[in-house]
Amino acid sequence: MKKALITGVSGQDGSYLAELLLSKDYKVFGAFNRDSNNLKNIEHLLEKIELVEYRLNDEKLAENLIKKIQPDECYHLAGSSFVDYSLNHQDLILNNNLNSTNFLLEAIKNFSPKSRFFLAGSSEMFGESDEVPQRESSLFNPQNIYGISKLKAFESVKNFRQNYKIFACCGILYNHESPRRNPVFLTRKISQSVAKIHLGIEDKIELGDIESSRDFGYAKDYVEAIFLMLQNSQAVDYVISSGNIYRIKDILKIAFDYVNLDYKNFLRINSDFIRPSPKIQLFGDNSKIKKDLNWQPQTDIVKIIYEMIENDIVLIKSQNKIK
Repeated sequence: MKKALITGVSGQDGSYLAELLLSKDYKVFGAFNRDSNNLKNIEHLLEKIELVEYRLNDEKLAENLIKKIQPDECYHLAGSSFVDYSLNHQDLILNNNLNSTNFLLEAIKNFSPKSRFFLAGSSEMFGESDEVPQRESSLFNPQNIYGISKLKAFESVKNFRQNYKIFACCGILYNHESPRRNPVFLTRKISQSVAKIHLGIEDKIELGDIESSRDFGYAKDYVEAIFLMLQNSQAVDYVISSGNIYRIKDILKIAFDYVNLDYKNFLRINSDFIRPSPKIQLFGDNSKIKKDLNWQPQTDIVKIIYEMIENDIVLIKSQNKIK
C-alpha cells in the first residue's frame, strides 16, 4: 500500500486529494495545524486518514514527519494564501511559503530520497508576465509578496530536482473553486451571498470591479492533475488551468440566474474592494499537461457555481434553522 503525506489536508484541495488517494487504496497522512482547528472539509474522512501535526515554519516537525512516515508521495498544499497578503506581514508570508518547502525537501533528501514531492504553485507567480495566455515557458514577474513567495518556493523545487535528483515538481495552479472553497475567496462569497438573498436573509452583495477577468476551474479536476503529476515518468512542472476566462460579471449572472434573480437588483459596488487593474490577464495555457498526461478539465463554470450555491443553501438553512 502506498503512503501519501498531504500538508493542508483540511483545505479545499487537500480534502479532495485525500478522497482521491483513498479511492486508490493509499494510506493517507493528513498534516494540519492544530491551532486552526477547522476540520469541516474532512469530517467524513477522519476515520479513514491519519492526522499528523504540522506547522509551516517548524523545521523539526517537517523532518520528523518525513522520517517517520517515509511517504511514497508528499503533496505540499499548505501555505499562506493570497488572501493572507498584507503589507504588514510580508516576512511571514515569504517565510511560510519558502521555508516550509525547503524544510520538507531537505528532509526528503536526507531521510526519504525516493519520496516524490509536489508543490502547489500559483498563477500569481506570473504577475505581469510577457504573454497571454501564460505557459510553462512564460516570464515569471510576480507583483506581490504572495507571488514572490511561491516563485521562491518553485525555484527551491527546481534546485532539489536538479542538484539532488529528488522527484520534485510544481503545479502552477490558476483559480479553482468548489463548495469547499474558503468563504474569503470571491466565488464562495458570491455563492453564499446568492444563497442568503434567495433565502431572504440578505438583500445585497458588495463587490469591487466586476469587469475584471479570471481563469476559473474546478478543484476536483485540479487534484486529478496534481495526482497525475506524481505518477509521471519524470518530474515536470505544469500549468494547471481551465483554459477559459470569465469576467466576475459573468459569474454573478450565472449565480443569480440559478435562483431566478437579476444580479443588477442586488449588486452594490464598493470602491474599497477595487484593486488596480493588472496589465496582463492571468489566463493559463494548459496544452502541455493535456498532451503529456492526458488530463482534461471536466467541469464547466456553470456546473461549479450551481454546485456551490446548492451547497450553501443547504448550509445556511441548517445554520439558521430554516426548513
